Amino acid sequence: MPKTLKPQRAPSLQVIVQVDVCVTKKDISCDIRPEMISLLIKGMGGLRGLAVFHRAKLWRRIKAEESFWTLDGTTLTITMTKQGAEWWRCVSEIDGHALIDSTLCKGPDLISEYEGEAADELRQFFDKQLSKPLR
Repeated sequence: MPKTLKPQRAPSLQVIVQVDVCVTKKDISCDIRPEMISLLIKGMGGLRGLAVFHRAKLWRRIKAEESFWTLDGTTLTITMTKQGAEWWRCVSEIDGHALIDSTLCKGPDLISEYEGEAADELRQFFDKQLSKPLR
């Protein structure tokens, strides 16, 4: 009898921003939309605050209703659920930010080439690796 594959998690990406120790959730203004993101952190970067993203057009569309942000100490994490399972070249094409060559990326998109126990092992490996924040 074939194994039942567990449903795959929706592909997501995380943006991690280190903030000052005095920053609270009330100091954060984060607007996540399907094609755009804005992030302003009051109390950092001057009188008006630090605009990490200002109505920045995202590389690809996301599911805004499944996306969120959290603040844990000095780590602000934005988790966005992608609409598609492709590798992104960047979060947003902001001047001065380097793009990655996504054609060199290999990973969970290749699981479909495996069957049975090998596919399960690969899926477990990538689930574990992708649950760790990128630094």
